[in-house]
Amino acid sequence: MLIRQNDISEHDCRIGNKTKNLKRLVERGFLVPDFVAIASDTVQRIDCDFAACSKLCEEIRTTFPKMLYAVRSSALIEDQNQSSLAGQFLTEIKVPPEQLATAINNVIAQSKTILLGESDKFSLIIQEYIDVDIAGVCFTRNPTGQRELIIEHHRGEGGSLVGGKITPERDAFYWNNIPEDYPFNVNIFTDIERSFGFPQDIEWGIKDNKLFILQTRPITTISQDKYAEILFLETALPQISEADFCYAKTQISEVSPRPTPFTFSLLQAIYGTDGPIMNVYRKHHIAYFPQPFLKIIGNELFVDQEKELKTLLPSCSLLNKNYRLRLATIRNLPATFTNILSTIFLKDVDDCCRRLFDSLTSVERTKDFEHALQGFLHDYEVVFETNLLAAKNLKKAEVLLKKESITLADLLSAESLFLNPDQQRLFLFDVEKGLTGNTLEIADEDEFYAPQTTEKIDTGVLDWWRRLPRWKQKLYKNPLTQALLFQKCCEIARIVMIKNLNEVRKSLLELTEFQDKKHVFFQSLDEIRQQKWDEDCCAKRNADYDQYTVFELPTKLTAHLLSHKSVIQGISPGIAEGFVVEADAVSSSQTPRILFTRMLSPTLTKHFADITGIISEKGGLLSHLAIIARERHIPIVVIGDKKDFQSGEYLQIDGSTGEIKKLKK
Repeated sequence: MLIRQNDISEHDCRIGNKTKNLKRLVERGFLVPDFVAIASDTVQRIDCDFAACSKLCEEIRTTFPKMLYAVRSSALIEDQNQSSLAGQFLTEIKVPPEQLATAINNVIAQSKTILLGESDKFSLIIQEYIDVDIAGVCFTRNPTGQRELIIEHHRGEGGSLVGGKITPERDAFYWNNIPEDYPFNVNIFTDIERSFGFPQDIEWGIKDNKLFILQTRPITTISQDKYAEILFLETALPQISEADFCYAKTQISEVSPRPTPFTFSLLQAIYGTDGPIMNVYRKHHIAYFPQPFLKIIGNELFVDQEKELKTLLPSCSLLNKNYRLRLATIRNLPATFTNILSTIFLKDVDDCCRRLFDSLTSVERTKDFEHALQGFLHDYEVVFETNLLAAKNLKKAEVLLKKESITLADLLSAESLFLNPDQQRLFLFDVEKGLTGNTLEIADEDEFYAPQTTEKIDTGVLDWWRRLPRWKQKLYKNPLTQALLFQKCCEIARIVMIKNLNEVRKSLLELTEFQDKKHVFFQSLDEIRQQKWDEDCCAKRNADYDQYTVFELPTKLTAHLLSHKSVIQGISPGIAEGFVVEADAVSSSQTPRILFTRMLSPTLTKHFADITGIISEKGGLLSHLAIIARERHIPIVVIGDKKDFQSGEYLQIDGSTGEIKKLKK
């Protein structure tokens, strides 16, 4: 009735994956306590049959003699790729030979409460019990889908650990940065993942300095696509032995999350020598040191934050244990301090709004590609300057409101309280018809999402303002008005950017003779200027680009694992409830829906009609999507990397305070 270890077959449908995984571990050279299996048909035969169970136990004691046993479940529906049922079934440990029958009956009886009559799907493992010195669990990858390995361990047997009765020691690190002085060989766990070809949840124990694997199962919260993404990052990112690094999706990534080669070269021109960014900084007496800080990983846009930092603060560095800003060298120290002071005391300019409207209302039509490109780069100067000054004015307003009962997100939705009629009329205009796209991506031809004037004032903001003493109203009035005006200007700047990009796209498509004209988006600016047309090359680039579209890479990639507290904030006020969904499942999910996303890209406007709110890992008050969402009264909460909910859960979010509650629908 027993199946000995050597006789366990991969194709035996009477035993579960937990048993088969143990056999695989043994075959691949990992240290596993001795075990035998009891097949599902035998379990059915001994269930409630005292004589049959006693006979089986005698066979165990005779042919598999051990001082102590562990009786473990191995259900046929347990430890599968889609469902692990981890911890659902009873395990009996430290079982002396004379108590085997009781332990086996206890495990079988408990299984019936889970299997609900399907006892034919339950088998058992009888394993030698080893009284380990250290017990632990290892997730070879974070179950949330990140690439780090996690180890939890404590002194003593493992039942208390996996049962949640104790708080274990916890360590986490990337595979390429495992400490050399770690107290035991972590490479055993990475070898198990490679052997099974998928992230594993491993129970283990150490006895007399030997590491035993008690069981391994797939981590069911990680999909095949997510695992492919993790493996891609392992090869795409620098090894720690080569270089430290800190890459992030920033506001640049928001406006062009997956740039085609043309868009990437356009971004390089924007941030390069004598480009629009350098010209604006020069105007404000800020020294700008161009660096190649834009980086494509897969097909997503990241910023090398160390190189970006050097563009303005060349004496500083982020490459330290916590990736925090520090002085690294005295070289270029005067320029660094001058830039810090110039940024702090950045002066507003009066002509931003006028220049934006001049660009917006211009009826001149471009004659050729180069003319359209130069027009785009010229107007991008006022776009960037507007965003730069808006950030400064929002910071001022944020400081003023720090101890007030309303948030900056509340304020930015109360335009009519602070803007006078003339100021409000200034922003009443008709957007040019026929515009397409909402991002800086040349290939973005989605329906343009036009701004919308809101008349609604939150009663909380109105009551707060009326309760303020007159001296405080006088103190607050101008800076709060400036913040609101610049927010409105940011939306005009977005339209100017889209309008000019439409001209560039139109002239580019007219210029190319490709059979599939949209392949031209996979040419770079230099190639176009040098007349190096190659549609076959562009088609290949397009195919390479498309293979990474299933990936949704983390918002921050570093060489060392970061442990820090995320700042949760509301950036578009209002209360929303709904089931958490991701963008690819919006149309097929239950309603109401709250969209979860990695960053606030304007491409998400197409989902506005189908969602009640948004939760994002990255984003700020001046994100274009945040501005549009406030106009449409769609609450947004930004959570950093503090994600403690899953898709499908029902949540309530507060876009003012950032509070997130789990509710029962």
